[in-house]
Amino acid sequence: MMISNPFRLRQRMQVLPGMALLLLFIFFSTGCFHITLESKEYRFDPVERQKTLAIFLPGRGGSMMDLEQEQILDIIRKRRIPVDIISVDAGLRVYIARTLLRHMETDVMPMVREGQYRNIWLIGNSMGGLGSLLYARECERNIKGIILLAPFLGDQPIIEEIKG
Repeated sequence: MMISNPFRLRQRMQVLPGMALLLLFIFFSTGCFHITLESKEYRFDPVERQKTLAIFLPGRGGSMMDLEQEQILDIIRKRRIPVDIISVDAGLRVYIARTLLRHMETDVMPMVREGQYRNIWLIGNSMGGLGSLLYARECERNIKGIILLAPFLGDQPIIEEIKG
């Protein structure tokens, strides 16, 4: 096959990288690719599970290690609160992809059900506070309470609208 105009071939070749990026974006944003949320479990007693579990959701730039780094875990342990904790690595990507609820149900809640906890609390820091509210709204049957630490309420235009 002979190409009559080599310039047109060059134009088509320049479009291909853009098309590839678009296809990758669609692939990742539609849930065709599932990334499991990592989590870390902190047990109050290494032998016996407690009746209460707290699920920690970090802020937008944070990680599941924020529970330790921000000394939240130390505060809970110093008060001898009998609670097991799961810290979830729910970063900004799950909020952008709008997959937090699905990830909570598929990656976190099976561990919760396995532990047979009676009381489940959500602890959300910043964007994790918003995630806690969203999850509790959709799955309130599981949630006993929510602790919000500086919850993210929205970007500046939304905050200005609230201020009135």
